[in-house]
Amino acid sequence: MNRATNSVSRNKSKKTTLQFVKGMQERRSKCYAIAKQAAVRALQYSYIGRKLRTRNYESLNITRINLFCRQNDLNYSQFQNKMNKNEEIFSISKNVISNMFCFYPELSQQFINYLKNSI
Repeated sequence: MNRATNSVSRNKSKKTTLQFVKGMQERRSKCYAIAKQAAVRALQYSYIGRKLRTRNYESLNITRINLFCRQNDLNYSQFQNKMNKNEEIFSISKNVISNMFCFYPELSQQFINYLKNSI
């Protein structure tokens, strides 16, 4: 009896890996063993990059909020404290607040004045 091999799924796996690393240089896109390592590293870097991008945007949003608050005689910690005290009224993410401060200054001014006068 002939030995059964798993050639169809193995070839499919190799093909998908080689397609994934298609644009890479030299043996990374030709040799399967090296291509497999390159694919694993590329996926690791993309995962790390997504986390770093999130961290950078969070930092940018906090910087924008702090800048606008300081222009209105309030610092970030006081702003955050007032937001936490009014949490049932304002359940807005920092991203939305940051964009509001950048693109809608009149509305932002009213928002800050309301927070200053509350509690």
